[in-house]
Amino acid sequence: FVALGVPKQEQWISEKLSHLDGVAAIGIGGSFDVLAGNIPRAPEWMQRNRLEWLYRLYLEPQRIGRMLAIPKFMWTVIRNK
Repeated sequence: FVALGVPKQEQWISEKLSHLDGVAAIGIGGSFDVLAGNIPRAPEWMQRNRLEWLYRLYLEPQRIGRMLAIPKFMWTVIRNK
């Protein structure tokens, strides 16, 4: 489990995974904060509609820069595959 936040965890996985034989890596982002009870889960209707990320942004607006980096990072990965 890699919990460095987006996009650092994805970059770390991309750089290191080939050196870790037989290992699976999963970027879990802020899941530890939720599991530890530091951040509340989104309301059920937001969870059902896959909008939990939006609730997290509402709670932590300073995350906007990192969230805006996600599409750029994904495009870079897709383009370089």
